Amino acid sequence: MKTAGIWAKTGIALGAATLVGVGLSGCGLVDSIKNSTADAWSVTYAVTVSGEGTPTLPTVTFGEAKSRGEDTVTKNLPNLPLEVDATAPESSRWEKTVMVTATQPASIVATPGEGQRATCQILLDGKRQIAAVAGEPGKPVTCEATTPKFD
Repeated sequence: MKTAGIWAKTGIALGAATLVGVGLSGCGLVDSIKNSTADAWSVTYAVTVSGEGTPTLPTVTFGEAKSRGEDTVTKNLPNLPLEVDATAPESSRWEKTVMVTATQPASIVATPGEGQRATCQILLDGKRQIAAVAGEPGKPVTCEATTPKFD
């Protein structure tokens, strides 16, 4: 009979430990589920460079969410390759599509080469423009907007 008592106490202890473990991990689980279902936009940053010589884009800084539901973080990219803009052969273009959580900031700062002019755009789902700015020759251009709530 003493053996049955030990097994009963062990079962109770294991059950209590399981409940504590579930309780402690439950908060993280709830946050994880909340983030995985948060509204997020597909944001396209586009930069067009034109001007003297071969267009260059020495630096670009933009914001993105590492995963759905997370805050926007800044990413820096140097010396980006440009593609000739089919609609304007005297210009070259760079674009990047990232994820940004709804109601979070989306921003890009692009620095063109010397004597060149950069224009930036921020598009939601590749179509809806929420920011556009034309810069001065040789100067950085900044586009920024807060992504809207989902309807």
